[in-house]
Amino acid sequence: MLNNVAIKNDNNQQDAALLQDERERELRDFRKAMLYVMEDLDKTVEELKKRSMAIEQSVNIIIIANRNGCIEYMNPIFEKIAGHEKNDLVGRQIREHIFAELSDEEYGGLIAEVFSEKTWRGTVKNRRKTGGYYQCDTNVSPVKDSSGEITHFLIVQEDISEKVRSEERIRHLVKYDELTGLFNRSRFIETLNEWMASSSTGNGRGVLLLSNMDQFKYFNETYGHGTGDYMLKCMANLINSVVESAYGEAGAKTGCRPYVGRVGGDEFAVFLPSVDRERGMEVAERIRSTVEGFRFEDLDVSSTISVGVAVYPEDGKEVKGLFTKVDAARFRAKEMGRNRCHVYSPEDKDIEKMQSKLLWKEKIFAAVKEGRFEPWFQPIMGIIENSVSHYEVLARMVENDGSIVLPGSFVDVAEWFGIITVIDKVIIEKALKHQVNLGKGTNLSINLSGKELGDKELLAFLESQLSETGANPQRVIFEITETAAISNIEQAVTFVKALKSIGCRFALDDFGVGFTSFTYLKKLMVDYIKIDGAFIRRLHENADDQVFVKAIIDVAKGLNIKTIAEFVEYEEALTVLKTLGADYAQGYLIGKPVPVGNIII
Repeated sequence: MLNNVAIKNDNNQQDAALLQDERERELRDFRKAMLYVMEDLDKTVEELKKRSMAIEQSVNIIIIANRNGCIEYMNPIFEKIAGHEKNDLVGRQIREHIFAELSDEEYGGLIAEVFSEKTWRGTVKNRRKTGGYYQCDTNVSPVKDSSGEITHFLIVQEDISEKVRSEERIRHLVKYDELTGLFNRSRFIETLNEWMASSSTGNGRGVLLLSNMDQFKYFNETYGHGTGDYMLKCMANLINSVVESAYGEAGAKTGCRPYVGRVGGDEFAVFLPSVDRERGMEVAERIRSTVEGFRFEDLDVSSTISVGVAVYPEDGKEVKGLFTKVDAARFRAKEMGRNRCHVYSPEDKDIEKMQSKLLWKEKIFAAVKEGRFEPWFQPIMGIIENSVSHYEVLARMVENDGSIVLPGSFVDVAEWFGIITVIDKVIIEKALKHQVNLGKGTNLSINLSGKELGDKELLAFLESQLSETGANPQRVIFEITETAAISNIEQAVTFVKALKSIGCRFALDDFGVGFTSFTYLKKLMVDYIKIDGAFIRRLHENADDQVFVKAIIDVAKGLNIKTIAEFVEYEEALTVLKTLGADYAQGYLIGKPVPVGNIII
């Protein structure tokens, strides 16, 4: 009996131990499972935090609204862009504050699309709290619960206001001049072409005006480009207001309107539809007189303009032809003294010359661009030594067919249009490079235009080229004309001093034309004077010329200045020069200008 009880107790104890082990195992499994759950929960919480931070820090606007359109959440960027704080709009309707600019029909379509489980996409314009609008590319998507029912709207917006403004600006600049707000050249010509096309079958008539400011380059360089822009804006406003006022009297009854454009740097074009020659000239004169009487307040200065006038269809039935005539008329107005209007007339003999100048202007630019300006070299002989170690550099333009164009064909045009410095820079750069290869004892004389004596930019260019090419400054002589030096004496002295300080020398060209320049020889510190060819050509036949040339040579010797006689064409003249004591001779007797490859050292 006792044994049975003992056995039973042992069994109970074993069962209890087994049960305890089972419970401990289950507890361990539970703890392990809970650890997994906690880890998953931590990961989920962390993931939610990341998503929340991404939404909070998104550069796009994110708004959550319930299915009734009531705003429950908006991220900080919305506050920054729209100017509203969260408390302003939470609880408000998206219809009133996010989609207020949509029509009822458009908003109804949005809601219908979202409830059909699709994403609505579109561009929305919203009002800022502080005023004005901003535009957004907008997506509205449905949010479902676990049962698949739509409970919320997710609204994501990208602010495209700056992009829209940029596109609008680009569209504007395609047609309008940025500085003045007038038609630009391409839009003006396009509009004129359209008008001509519509008028070609009828009895259309009109007047084209082309004007530009007189001496605008002077104002621009003196006062700076900012002031130049200010003057151009004032000029645009003046012309536009005068045209609107004058045309109201001349052509308002026709229903046509004039148009004004800025077609070049300081060039303004005006087209007056349904106006005849006389009335067009009246409008041009009114523009001219208004500009003449206007003073730029910030500068307390005034300006003038020259206006060309051409008539459609008499002077041209196409835009190109009409612009050619009006440009020639404007050119003629400047030649007549500026500050005037000139109507194109085929009887003007100088018109062809003007048109030729305009064509030459384009030819010059093309030659510069294509590298077709070349330095040629004319020898200058030492009379006592009877040898050449000195050359004058002369510009030549090479045509596309290889023919050579002399300076007389392009220098006047280049100086008129203010582009002579462009040619000079090309010639100077090439000549200095050649000087390095011509030998250490070779002097080069390089001509400078009188208009360049006060050009600080050219001065800096010369200094840099002398350094970059390795040319010897002591073998470089710059020639300036007597008349230019005297008319700009202070500028000339400053210019000469700057280049002489680095070793360059100077020659006064065409000496003797003014004669008064004896007074300035010492002040200008020139090293050479070139006696004008008018006194040299027939020197051996003219006793008066011999007396005059002798006086120049004697004065020059007294000032330690060398003399160069130009246009020496006869042996007899060379003999006289030697007797009179001239130092150098230049002319066809000594040698004609040649390209660098033909120089014999």
